[in-house]
Amino acid sequence: ASVSQLIGFRREMASLLALRGIHLFVGKQKNQKRAIPLKKSIILYYANTPKSDTVNITTSTDNGKNVVALPPLDYNFVVDKNDCTLTLPKSVEDTKIVGHISALPETLSSLGLKMSTGLIIDSRCDGLLFSDPIKGSVPLIRPTAIKGGQIVFPQPIKHQYVAPVNQSLIQKNKNMVIIKRVPAKSDERFVNSAIYMAAQLPSYRYISTHNKINFIDTKDKTGEISPRLAFGLFALLNSTIYDRYISIISKSKQINSKEMRELPLPPRNIIENIGMRLMSARQTSVNVCDQIVNPTLHIISK
Repeated sequence: ASVSQLIGFRREMASLLALRGIHLFVGKQKNQKRAIPLKKSIILYYANTPKSDTVNITTSTDNGKNVVALPPLDYNFVVDKNDCTLTLPKSVEDTKIVGHISALPETLSSLGLKMSTGLIIDSRCDGLLFSDPIKGSVPLIRPTAIKGGQIVFPQPIKHQYVAPVNQSLIQKNKNMVIIKRVPAKSDERFVNSAIYMAAQLPSYRYISTHNKINFIDTKDKTGEISPRLAFGLFALLNSTIYDRYISIISKSKQINSKEMRELPLPPRNIIENIGMRLMSARQTSVNVCDQIVNPTLHIISK
């Protein structure tokens, strides 16, 4: 079924039946900082009754033991009023995180920013990709370049330069926040992001990006994200709290552009303040981002 058909089905279900309860099977978690993975199987309890104001959510581990009941949740918190998708928190802390972040006032769009998908699909660029720079070629940023919150280029890998035979293969060399689009099973996080500063590759007017990454840039093609705004956005995305929030609200196993465009963000001055403090710290680790973001947003410090 297509996404649009599923939306129609969910809306029809929501109009005919009342969602009363959800049971979630949660996986084991080796890395305590990563959001607990949700198993594919969930149980939805619908009733042929008027819609309730609340939904009851329970969880259990793989073997069905350790059943935990969350406090009843507001129906509109669980069921999206537009497309009827479900938000599935797995703990009381999850609900606090979602409640707190969803109340923040800004989004990428309101800040004059946009998220785009990288330009290069290998199979469509036969003969245009090179392991070493040739005359006229430009750097190609791949997901493997994301290392510890920064972009490391060049690397000892193949096909990291592209010949710009047309404008659709290149973009201006500008400051960006880069996010891996499809998390790998080995990744410790759902959101894997990095800061890219144009000054890293000063001899190139243009660069390119691989289709398996997304990048945040200004809507205005002539503009550029300031370093402090870029560092602030990165600090938020690289924090444990935002990683958990995005993994809770995400409806797919990869970073969804629509969800990221609607991601609630603090006011610009707070993001820039976070960015300036991260720049002063001269580190981009998750731990440092948490130490700056958590007290600033007054969110659970865990």
